[in-house]
Order: sequence, then C-alpha cells, then structure tokens
Amino acid sequence: MSSTVDAEPPRYSRWSPKTWEPWQRNQWAIYASVLISFLSFTFVMPFLPQYVQRLGIHDPNRAALWSGLLVGVSPLLGGILTPFWVRVAERTGNKPMVLRSLIAYVILIMLMGLVTNIWQLLALRICLGIFSGFSSFALAVLSVTVPKERISQAIGTLQSTQFIAAALGPIFGGTLADTIGLRQTFFVSGALSVVACVVFFCLFDATHDRAASPKRKERASLSVLAHLPGFLAIMVTLVSISFIERTFGPLIPLYVQHLHAPERLLGTIAGAVITIGSVAAAIAATTMGRLSRARNPRNLLFVTLTGGCLVLIPITFAQEWWQLLFLRPMLDIFIGGNTTLMYAIAARALPDQWKLTAFGTLGGLAMIGNASAPFLAGAVTDATHSLRTIFGVDAVLYGVLIFWAWKSIRLPDDDTTPATLAPTQQKAVGAPGGG
Repeated sequence: MSSTVDAEPPRYSRWSPKTWEPWQRNQWAIYASVLISFLSFTFVMPFLPQYVQRLGIHDPNRAALWSGLLVGVSPLLGGILTPFWVRVAERTGNKPMVLRSLIAYVILIMLMGLVTNIWQLLALRICLGIFSGFSSFALAVLSVTVPKERISQAIGTLQSTQFIAAALGPIFGGTLADTIGLRQTFFVSGALSVVACVVFFCLFDATHDRAASPKRKERASLSVLAHLPGFLAIMVTLVSISFIERTFGPLIPLYVQHLHAPERLLGTIAGAVITIGSVAAAIAATTMGRLSRARNPRNLLFVTLTGGCLVLIPITFAQEWWQLLFLRPMLDIFIGGNTTLMYAIAARALPDQWKLTAFGTLGGLAMIGNASAPFLAGAVTDATHSLRTIFGVDAVLYGVLIFWAWKSIRLPDDDTTPATLAPTQQKAVGAPGGG
C-alpha cells in the first residue's frame, strides 16, 4: 500500500469560489457584476427628470421631452453597436470587452455628476451608449460560458438579477439623493460600479472563456445571421416582446395618479406597484428558466403571452389604484419570463458556433426595442388623451404576437440534434406554417 495518499480535491461549496468549476466562476462573475452595476445604474436613472430640471429645463413638458431623449439614447446606441463589440470580442476575448464597458460606465456616470448644462449630459449619455452596452454583452457571454443544457436556467437567473436590482436600486438611490444630494449620488453610483469591475476581474476565468467560445471562419454580420434557421422568427418575437413590455412601464406612476391614489401617498403607492411587479418578474424569470430545461420553451411562451394578454384587459379598465397592486404583479408573473423563454428557444434552435454573435445581436436589438417603446407610449397617450389606451393597444399586440409566434417559431423535433448552418442538414427552425 502506498505510503502517500493522493490529495483529494476540495469539496464543492457555493461560498468558496476556489471549489467551483471554471464555468461556474464565470457564471457567478456575470451575475455579481450585473447585480452591482444595475443597482448603481438604478440609483440615478429614476431621478433623471429632476436632474434635468436642475440643469435649467424648468418647463415640465420640455423636461419630460429631454428626459425621454436622455433615457432612450443610450440603450438605442448600445443596441445598435452591440454586434460590433461582439465581433471585436471574438478577436480580443470577452473579458477585456466586459471590463471595457464597465470601466466606461464608471467614468461616464461620475462625469454626469459634474455637468453644468443639459447638452453636456446629453453628450455623456451618447458616449455611454457608444462605449457601454454591458447588459446585452453580458448575456451573450453567459450563453457560451455555461453548459448548453443550463443556458435557459442561467439566463433566467440573469434576468431575475436585473429585476431585483430594478426593484431595490430606486429605494437606495432615493435615500441617497435625499441625504447627500443628487449630484453626489452619481459618484456613489460610479464607486459601486468599480466594485463590479473588481468582482468580474477577479472571478472571471478568461482561459475557460476562450476555450468555450466556438471558433468559426465566417465573418459575423446581421445578413449572415438572418440566414440561420430560426433567427429571424426569434429576432422579431424577442424585439416585439421587449418593445411591448417597455411601453406601459414608465406610465405606471401616472396611471396610479389617474386612478385616484391619495396625493400624499402617491409616491409610496407608485413605488409599491413597481417594486411588487419587479419582484414578481424576478420570480417568473427564474421559474421559466428552470422549467424550460425540461419542458418545451415554445409551449411555455404561448402560456405566458396569453396570460399577459388577458391580464392587460382588466388593467385597461381599472377604476381604482388598489386594483393595480395585484393586477401589475399578476401581469409580471406572466410576462416576466418572456425574454428568458425566447433565449431558451434561441439556445436550442441556433448553431453553437454562432451563439455568442447571435445572442449579442438579439440583446442589442432588444435594447433598441426597449429604447423606442417609451417614445411610442408617449405619442399614443398624447394623441388619444388617455393613459388607458396604451394598455389596450398592448393587449392587442400580445394577441397578434401569439399568432405570429405560433406560426413562425418552431424547434427541432429532437432537441439533442445539433443546429447547423446548412439548411439541408436540418429541418428549418422558424419556417412559417405548422405548429
């Protein structure tokens, strides 16, 4: 018998990164950095209209217009440029690109605390859109770093993390703004994002990431992606979902006021509706991520779209503010998992060697949908002189989307069949017709 015993590897512990597999380290690096950076982002963004007024735009209508422009320009540019940054990452590696976007955010968000006029703030928001795009890029990296069978669950957790940050950030940000001032809150937000940079730098395993990222000879472009089986169907559905879900969100505080909420409790009630809805959406995203591992995500998507369509009807005709306290979380229970399910469908349908580029492009296009939605919601509300209209329009759009998804999204009969570029090797996913 040997006198020496081979040292056993340390037992796995979720609290000890040294015991994690490389893909687990990368997964948690993304989760942690997304949570921290989104928290810092939501420290200041909900209070941008007040900041606009402090920069000299005192007229409420002009302040609303500027706020919409400032909020929308960054995700719009970020969505347009995400495919470009993904192509750069294919040459340089994902870790430098994620750190680039986080560091850009740190610098730019701190500079926003120093601006003296609205044009400087607009310039910084444009720069943020050009150089950041962290959220969609993080999702693309996650799609290639975790095992294929865990992608849907991992994306569900990522979406849930973003919802939780959206629920908690305004609470802390509002407290900071009242305590130290709105300008100083920008510096706190930047400092918190430094923590996100450090966490990602220390945890993320670039060696595993390079090994996991598929190699290919073809140049990534939207025209090439458009020829991937199922990509166009997935793209249209995902962008539509992102667009619809962002049309009514910004109007909730105004709708609460319209439904006769007590003036002295208006902020509290609106905050409660938004926070409860975000928590419900976080639960939905995690649940759908888990369910889609064992069940067909296409069938789950029909359930969530149908539920969202039906719940929007009583929201449209609500008469009292308290009805939103249970209707809004009910809505988010259904629609909170829609994005997760779409990425679960993409993970099964799209070729592995194109996953990083495809997911990055899908995330970027979804950001464009998110950015354009508030403008349309405002235009519809202004044209009809009713806050109810957009909720009714969204219910109709969900109905159309259910029909579109049923006719256009199709998964391979055998989920284990690897997707390929050659349409002759596999039944086309996303071909119209059939269910």
